[in-house]
Amino acid sequence: MQVICCDPSDDMFFVSVSFAEFDQLKEKYKFKNGTLNYEHDREHVERHSKEIGENSYSEMIKETYGIPHMPDLCFAAKRDLSELVIHLHHYPFHQLWNGYSPWRKIDLKEIASLEELQNLNMIYKGKGYGKNS
Repeated sequence: MQVICCDPSDDMFFVSVSFAEFDQLKEKYKFKNGTLNYEHDREHVERHSKEIGENSYSEMIKETYGIPHMPDLCFAAKRDLSELVIHLHHYPFHQLWNGYSPWRKIDLKEIASLEELQNLNMIYKGKGYGKNS
């Protein structure tokens, strides 16, 4: 599980997970559907993830976040875990923001549990965002 960007204005993190990690998380937490309805589209999402391979979309995602592989799933998580919303990979920088996305790059951080978000600093290349940074 990896934190790949943050929204300091709403104290949120964008987290990438494998399908196996997500299956474990959903036993403990309640997720809402955002720009992706995972339960409804699960078969499609999993098939699409395998088919993506090394295409231009996955290359764009990897380059934008600075990650070595295409994540299976992504979700936005409030620092206090009061809100967990499943989104498409490109949600933080999609054109729906019309150039005004509140999401910011963050130093990539591997986490073992979502509770680590409660104390995670929002930092990118030495520059801090938000209250905890």
